[in-house]
Amino acid sequence: MVLNVFRHGARGPVYDITNAWGREVGQLTGVGMRMHYLLGAALKDRYPSLLSTYDPARIILRSTDLNRTIMSAYSQLFGVYGGTGPALSGEHADILSIPPYADYDSNNTMRNLTKDAALPNKFQVLPFHVDSTKSDKLLTGMGGCPNSGAWSAENNADEESTNLFNTELADVTKALRDAGLKVDNIVDLFKLGDTAIANKFQNIALPGNISPNSQHYLDLKFSTEWQFFKAYGTGKNEAALHSFYLLHGIQDYINAYFNKTSPANFAFLSGHDSTLMPVLIAFNITTKDCLLANYKSQKAGEPIPYPNCVHPGFASNIVFEVYGETAEEATVKFYYNNIQQPICGKTTVDETCSLKELSSYISQVTKNYSFEDYDTKCGIKAEEKPIIIVSTYATVNFMLGMACILLLIGLLFACTTMKKQDVLLKRDSEQTRTLLSTQL
Repeated sequence: MVLNVFRHGARGPVYDITNAWGREVGQLTGVGMRMHYLLGAALKDRYPSLLSTYDPARIILRSTDLNRTIMSAYSQLFGVYGGTGPALSGEHADILSIPPYADYDSNNTMRNLTKDAALPNKFQVLPFHVDSTKSDKLLTGMGGCPNSGAWSAENNADEESTNLFNTELADVTKALRDAGLKVDNIVDLFKLGDTAIANKFQNIALPGNISPNSQHYLDLKFSTEWQFFKAYGTGKNEAALHSFYLLHGIQDYINAYFNKTSPANFAFLSGHDSTLMPVLIAFNITTKDCLLANYKSQKAGEPIPYPNCVHPGFASNIVFEVYGETAEEATVKFYYNNIQQPICGKTTVDETCSLKELSSYISQVTKNYSFEDYDTKCGIKAEEKPIIIVSTYATVNFMLGMACILLLIGLLFACTTMKKQDVLLKRDSEQTRTLLSTQL
């Protein structure tokens, strides 16, 4: 089994300081699409036995509710399944594929279609499931926690952040101010860094016309990346809280497969850097401290002490590989951008991590929090608690008695036939539950 969690590709800036993006602010670019197409093709090459043919029962496809993550997911899966779409039967009558629409073929589209492909180029259509940003805690990281915004503001205003702004980042701050830009605090640098990174990928002039190959760009990039890890991985805004839903969700996917309650053995989960960051912190791969150490070494012209400590840039991804026929014998490997990393408290990648050890490790790095702990810490009221369906392939038929004795008769005579089993957790909206439970 494989679980692939990835950040969207290159996008327009969230903070368009240079006013160069117009309607493309925050949107996936052509560069971002290409990134994910190539990532999908690489995954297909790495896992040919799992990804040779699209099987809706065995593939889980999920994304956060933003254009850039949905489009990244489609781009990536095009790299996986491009050219493998269904055909029409040789005996198929053309009249059966014509929509009830007058002048449906005014451009003679039908003339160029053949029965060996339902869609041009054998395009494979894929069903990505999306829940609203307000309800989705599986992939939004700290975005599912209402209190995280106030906590990040506290972190950005503390002594550590202020000292870094006044020392290591003083040169880039001066350069930007000299160019007429407003830089009053480290949060201003965060916004300018977001614009600079996005502009560099699109070959657009950077804020203050700083060179994309300069130390000032590296200063600005570090400032943005460090603040993200600082703001959402320390103090009350701890990574244990923000990795809780994703890590337990991944555990549920794996358990559902081995318990034979879901046949799905490959999951594609499309999110953000804030989706991957808490996991990288929890697994001690990337933290604010190693980012700072690497940055200081780079500025000093010294070797980087932590080469695997990198911010999850555009199209970054983590992969859990699960091996074994049963849960008892199963082992797990973990990769960050296709580089294997030690997990489960191990010190090297050669040490085996069993599924049981992974479960224990997830409990440890999430501090044994419960769903109730998450709600309490994040300030979620009882009536706002959502429900998630992790596996979406089920048909459940209930035989109910008369309404007046529904509870008694339901308990005695409810008859359930399961084609594929749902895995229920307390994590998504009722709207999504209703939508997904109807899918076969």
